[in-house]
Amino acid sequence: MLKNNLRVLCPSTLAPVSFSDVVDIAAASGFGGISLWYSLYDEARKSGLSDEELKAMANQKNVQIPMIEAVTQWLTGDLDAANAEMDRLFKAGRALGATSACTVFLGPVIPKMEETVERFGLACDRARSYGIALALEFLPWSGIPDLATAWEIVRRADRSNGGILLDSWHWYRSGPDEKLLRAIPGDKILCLQLNDAPEQAEENAMLETMHRRLLLGEGDIDLTALLTLLEEIGFQGPVAMEVFNKELKEKPAADAGKLLGESLRSVLDA
Repeated sequence: MLKNNLRVLCPSTLAPVSFSDVVDIAAASGFGGISLWYSLYDEARKSGLSDEELKAMANQKNVQIPMIEAVTQWLTGDLDAANAEMDRLFKAGRALGATSACTVFLGPVIPKMEETVERFGLACDRARSYGIALALEFLPWSGIPDLATAWEIVRRADRSNGGILLDSWHWYRSGPDEKLLRAIPGDKILCLQLNDAPEQAEENAMLETMHRRLLLGEGDIDLTALLTLLEEIGFQGPVAMEVFNKELKEKPAADAGKLLGESLRSVLDA
């Protein structure tokens, strides 16, 4: 299942490391790409490395950078603040070859749907000028809590470079809607983030998702069903390991990367 999709390591799952370390760990652990948190890029640039040098590091290890993270002010900030954040991220992403940007809303309630759709459309238009697509991620505790809400925003905004980022933890905790996912064109799912979770949810969803996600197969998410469904609808985007786990972050980053790579292969190559 999804054997040919680009396999991506999310650096946020590791103990703090440099850009070059993430690239090395990804390559050594069987990943063909990394997602790029802007903070990691910013640290590398402040250390004196140029965009060309960063890109050369990744190219030397055959590591792609398909996504930059994360656009957070597209809806909550005023337009000037939102545009400044987006320009900063999109410029960095374009420089290193990213084609999409993770886009989230962290507040508990969105404005009226009409305003939300309009702002997402404006964000997509801005991203297009950089050659970037916006992958809207839903978060169960937020004002965009599930696939249905995210898809309504993406569908109504109707931008060719607007789509969805599907995270298996958020999918599971928000109540999987297989019928809806099957109705969404595969090319509108821009990225898949994989992790696992126990059947019983914790009272504090934010704490659980940030510290106690599980490696694949250690929980109760039916990952086989999800991957099969995505393959059936024609999903061809990157598959990223994003396992926020306190114990994993306490391991040496290279060891954690190896575990993440093994975990991903145990599912995709089964």
